[in-house]
Amino acid sequence: MTTVAAENVYTAADHLAAIWATLPATLRPTSAGPEVLALGGRSTDWPQRLTAAAEGGARGVVVLDPAPVAGTAVRELAVSVSIPVVIQTSWSTNPAVALFRERWTEELSRATTIRVLSQYDRQRPIESALLDQLALVRAAVGPVSGVSFARFDEHSHVVVAESAGRLVHLHGVRTSVGAGRARLSALGADREHWLELPPSGTATPAQVAEANPGGIHILPAVHEDGARTTWRTVHDLLTGKQTGDELTSLADDLDQLSAAVTLSRRR
Repeated sequence: MTTVAAENVYTAADHLAAIWATLPATLRPTSAGPEVLALGGRSTDWPQRLTAAAEGGARGVVVLDPAPVAGTAVRELAVSVSIPVVIQTSWSTNPAVALFRERWTEELSRATTIRVLSQYDRQRPIESALLDQLALVRAAVGPVSGVSFARFDEHSHVVVAESAGRLVHLHGVRTSVGAGRARLSALGADREHWLELPPSGTATPAQVAEANPGGIHILPAVHEDGARTTWRTVHDLLTGKQTGDELTSLADDLDQLSAAVTLSRRR
């Protein structure tokens, strides 16, 4: 049995408790000395709190919705913290994303353009919305690099970059209707593969599909959300069934975010 607790999370405590209670892994909430800590990341001091959790004896930490901080600071954290750390952003942990990548790995490598359109709440900082998109592209097709264009305004953002030679176009729109949704498309010479992702924490399944000269093929729906997948990953890391370095990946995404912010200020 693994003891768990939450600190400064934006998700309702009863929602987290429900997730813990319904997973096959045995997770028991506790008020002190948890083995795994769910850490709310919306304030920029989350790296310091993560370090404190590791020094306090935690065996693992889940960072929920990390606020943008310097990539160098997170890279240093990846070196100094030896416990498993799992990063949960808006869409990257949705199990449909892994299904998308595994089902069409070869086809995605031949895509020419990756396009993401997302809708986010008017109160959400543009930088956080863009970090969500960078994490999604990394999980679905590979890391983003070479940011070459960025424009931010009060209603939206547009960023152009690349990923392993593919053009990447990231577009986000602030809205009060449909916030939290995202669509990722991988465009090739004669086909399109796409992911349509609902807001996190909903029961609506994602859609994973391909359109090619033979028609449209939609994969069976996966009725599982990213939050539950996050905690499955925690269990697998603690039991040695899986390895990973999510802090270093986050640091790389933060570097691209910083490049986009710098470019946007030049316009």
